[in-house]
Amino acid sequence: MKGIMRVILNGQEHVTSFVPHLIPILANLLTKVSRNPQHPTFNHYLFESLSGIVKFNPSHLAQLEQTFLPIFTNILGSDTPEFMPYVFQIFAQMLEQPATSPANYLPFFGPLLTPSLYENKGNIPALVRLLRVYLEKAAAAIVSGGHLTALLGVFQYLVTSKLYDHEGFNLLNTIIAHVPKEQLGDAITTIFNVLLQRLMQHRTSKFVKCLLVFFSLFALKLGPDTLVQTLDSLQAGGGLFKQVYNNVYLREVQKVSGGVPRKLCCVGLTKFATESNVLLSDACFAEMWSPTVVAILKMIELGEEADAEGEQYTKSQHTVTVEQLRNQEQGYMNAYCPLAAASKTEEDPCAHLPDERTHFANCLQTMMQSSPAHAQKCLAALKALPADVKTRLPPFLGAL
Repeated sequence: MKGIMRVILNGQEHVTSFVPHLIPILANLLTKVSRNPQHPTFNHYLFESLSGIVKFNPSHLAQLEQTFLPIFTNILGSDTPEFMPYVFQIFAQMLEQPATSPANYLPFFGPLLTPSLYENKGNIPALVRLLRVYLEKAAAAIVSGGHLTALLGVFQYLVTSKLYDHEGFNLLNTIIAHVPKEQLGDAITTIFNVLLQRLMQHRTSKFVKCLLVFFSLFALKLGPDTLVQTLDSLQAGGGLFKQVYNNVYLREVQKVSGGVPRKLCCVGLTKFATESNVLLSDACFAEMWSPTVVAILKMIELGEEADAEGEQYTKSQHTVTVEQLRNQEQGYMNAYCPLAAASKTEEDPCAHLPDERTHFANCLQTMMQSSPAHAQKCLAALKALPADVKTRLPPFLGAL
């Protein structure tokens, strides 16, 4: 099986003429081994072979769907836990193909929200990946089908786990990116209540970093003042936004890691500095605007800040490699083993924007040109910054 996999993955599109003959062979093998799963490495290579065909030969998608969707349905219906993470990965891979009609996959969506599926921890990464592809391809149909409440239930279950809270955020970020605000409605309040409860009761460094990325995406998609209003609505008399922004957002944002997350946080902070009526108001400007600018400059100029807590929960005990499968050559393993051909580059919500430095300079210049009143107090605040900070300001400001 390993040899066949290597031919498919190395041959890529050059094996296209053989694919119609390979599909029934792989289908027959999968049907047989699904009755009595053994030899985890053989099974992995089988699914990797199928995943390679989906990736490199999408012209055969119709035959793949016709042949394998019934087999996948039987596997899920017969509760074969060893194969479920693989099935969910290939489901996602097939669904995200440009030629795929989401309507053909919508009947499978509801059962994916069944709570018992998430009790098998090996399912979680693959299930979240699949749910996110559904949202990217058919968010309107999912909401109109009445699935939003159950989908948020999955998010709530995951975000309360120190091992899988990042997967909860992955799901939540995709919901915010693809479901219109008016369709979210009161769910936004529920989401923030869940997040703040976790922040106060079981705070970890990983959770805080994921939270700041979410805040930044929320500000990008729905506007910075929507974030202000949402947080302040959760506490009688308001004021919660200022607490969270000063004590969590600005204080911890330097610890966010990764190119895409750091750029997103920088863009989110830029939104607050240049578009937030709250931060630019006289009530908040003196206390919050200059620290925001300093935080942006640090994100641009400095690397990731050291995290004293470390990443205790980044590697799940339920994610394994092929090498680890070899050590479990007989019997059942409740684990997620990623398929290399099914991997996906993480979506960049800021891909349409220039680099962080240029974006900040453009937004600051636009804001100051459009409002002389704002320009005057912003210039005064910038002049009051330490000399070493002022040297990092955009060139259009000149010498301050």
